[in-house]
Amino acid sequence: MMTTLITSIYSTTQISELPIELQHSILNHLTFRECIQCTKVSKSWAVMILSWQKMWQCLSTQEKHRIVPHLLPYKNFISGSSVKRIYIDRFGSDPAYWPSVVDFLVDQQCNAIQEGNYIHI
Repeated sequence: MMTTLITSIYSTTQISELPIELQHSILNHLTFRECIQCTKVSKSWAVMILSWQKMWQCLSTQEKHRIVPHLLPYKNFISGSSVKRIYIDRFGSDPAYWPSVVDFLVDQQCNAIQEGNYIHI
């Protein structure tokens, strides 16, 4: 019984083996933070998730997340043309924080931003 269970676990399809459309469908159901957590599963998961450009469409300070420095380790995966929205809430509202965000956006060549929101609560 135990051998059958172990064999069953190892013979299941890995997410990285699924068609790309199905991978993206699964990732669409996760939050940004959950996607980042999933990158720790394996190198193949990390590459698959971090290469998914929809993940980078909205850069936000929600969930106590800071664009800088939290995204710096992932900058090689972020295509500037993928970034469409920027949301800054009170967590990122410190005026001293803004220059580092602007520098990051310029360095990443984020030239396709269509929307920006600053939520001051």
